[in-house]
Amino acid sequence: MKILQDWHIERNGSELGMKEVGVDILADKLGKFYCETKLQQPSESTIENDKDYHKNTWGAL
Repeated sequence: MKILQDWHIERNGSELGMKEVGVDILADKLGKFYCETKLQQPSESTIENDKDYHKNTWGAL
């Protein structure tokens, strides 16, 4: 719950009073939280571009 509170403070400037908000509002906030914080799956083009460089390429520069 701390992660959700931290996210809400960052996005809205105030804590989310979960005892005071309605179910619909809480569901909306949780949906936005999930969309912004879930891991993104790499696209096929990203995977193809990653094959162009070895993982230590930047270290050699």
